Amino acid sequence: MTVLHSRSIYNVTDNTSNRGNGRLASKLHRRQGQHRRLCSVSFLMRLFLASTVCVFFLVVTLFYHYYRHIDSGTNAFETQMQHKLDHSGLSPEAYPVYGIQVDFDRNTITEEKNNQVVSAVYAMPSGNHGLIDSPSSPKYLKKTKGIVLLLHACSHNALKFFAPSSTCPDCVGLSEEMRLARIVLERGYIALAVTAGSKNGCWGGSNDIQGIKIVMKGFLNHWLSIPHEDHANGVTIEIDEHPIVYAIGASSGGYMAAKVVAEGIAESAAVMVMGLRNELLDKISSLPDEPRRKLYLAPMTRDKGTAQRVRDNYAYWTKKHEQWQQLEERKSLTNSTHEIILDEYSCVPLPVTADYLWNRVPGMTLEEAQTVVRVLTDHKHLDSSTLKLIVDPTRSNWRDFFLHEGQDQVFSINEAGSQNENSMVLWGKFDLTPGKSPLAKSLHRAWAMHEYCSEIVEIALDFFEGEKSKQEVVDAIRQRKQNHR
Repeated sequence: MTVLHSRSIYNVTDNTSNRGNGRLASKLHRRQGQHRRLCSVSFLMRLFLASTVCVFFLVVTLFYHYYRHIDSGTNAFETQMQHKLDHSGLSPEAYPVYGIQVDFDRNTITEEKNNQVVSAVYAMPSGNHGLIDSPSSPKYLKKTKGIVLLLHACSHNALKFFAPSSTCPDCVGLSEEMRLARIVLERGYIALAVTAGSKNGCWGGSNDIQGIKIVMKGFLNHWLSIPHEDHANGVTIEIDEHPIVYAIGASSGGYMAAKVVAEGIAESAAVMVMGLRNELLDKISSLPDEPRRKLYLAPMTRDKGTAQRVRDNYAYWTKKHEQWQQLEERKSLTNSTHEIILDEYSCVPLPVTADYLWNRVPGMTLEEAQTVVRVLTDHKHLDSSTLKLIVDPTRSNWRDFFLHEGQDQVFSINEAGSQNENSMVLWGKFDLTPGKSPLAKSLHRAWAMHEYCSEIVEIALDFFEGEKSKQEVVDAIRQRKQNHR
């Protein structure tokens, strides 16, 4: 009995132990489940925090590069000058010029309500190019010299003066127009190109004058309120509330350049390959003596008809001012009358050497330039002794020559990569499409029939600024005549 009891007790004890162990195991299982759930939650929280940190740093990085890009976009040289340093095979004189495209609402001035806008592209000079130090201002504060309006010829627009970029994706960057803008910026001026309002791209009358006024007002309102920070050079660039304004234009744009002087928008103008009406010259002559107005006339002598009209303009102006000087009431004002210069020796035909192409066409190496010269010479487009064009490149089939040169082939492509006869790219990098080709533009300038002429920009600005007297400028032009012989 006792044994049995004892066994019974044992059995009871063993069963109780089993039940206790079951409860303990159940608790352990629940705790392990809770631990696993806690671990899962902890893992998810750590994953969430890690993801949040990564996203935060990604956003910060994107904002940093975005604002750095925007700042470099407003500084035409910050990226361009890096081009000089990073590509040793490229010319330091042919770096791309990047601008910022903006549209201005015509309704800001006119009471007539419409949806029309005036399109413009501008670029700011770098802090280390030709800016003005103010004696009373901190060293980091600099001012631009003023604004130079760039006015295109017929069938063109403001996009031709600047290279394609994120701030102007539709820009084209033709070589001669871009060289013109490059010189303006290097002299410490804002380059401001405006597009004409007509469908054919030619400049008209009062409608385009009003458009230029809208651009000037909108641009100044923006930049006077937001000084430009040039971080690359550690300076802040400011614009005067009433800046000096000059205008440079070719053909139809040349006429408009003179017209903005007559309308009091600009002080002086460089007029390329364009004759002016006597009425326009009279209006400029009759403007108040201060500020002194200056016209720089630059025809291309190969364009005989236009060159003769420009000579007639100069003769008309000169004769009229001589008559004024003979009048008693004008004698005391002789030294403050407006001035005009005729330059027939800067915009002459140029030899198409490898150096010429290298220094004009962005992205072209000397080796590539030498190949272009060889192909054009082999096909009797260049004189073998002078390397001057003997065939008009605006009318010839010179693009076809590269189709038969083996490695020098032209590939016809468009943005989608399919065949398109209207889009031609040489060596995969130089667009030969008419109206979009920097290489073609450099040949047009070398031919010198009716084209932009960047050779006059430096000397014209010297004349406008008063850095050189009229006689000194005339002497410099005569020296160019001697150099071309």
